[in-house]
Amino acid sequence: MLRTLSKQGFEALSEFDAAPIRSLDNQGLVQGAYIEGGGVEGARLTTYGKEYLADNPHLYNPVNWAMVSAIVAAVGSIGTIITIIITCS
Repeated sequence: MLRTLSKQGFEALSEFDAAPIRSLDNQGLVQGAYIEGGGVEGARLTTYGKEYLADNPHLYNPVNWAMVSAIVAAVGSIGTIITIIITCS
C-alpha cells in the first residue's frame, strides 16, 4: 500500500482499502480523505511516510500468498476426501 501511494500519489481507493488506509493513517504514514459512511476516497503519504519508505527500501508484503494458497488447497482437498468417505459409507 505504501509503495503504491508513493508511486501514484493521491488515488481513488475502493471500499476494500479502507482498513489498511485507516491503520496507516493512525500510524502517521498516510493521510486519508474519508467519506461519509466510513469509506476512504483517497490517501497520500505524509512526510513521515516518505521518510519511512526511504529508511526501509526493502519492504515487502508480510502475507505469503503462495503459502495461503497452499493451505487453502490442502484444506479443500481434505474436505473433499472426508466428503467422499462419508458419502461412500
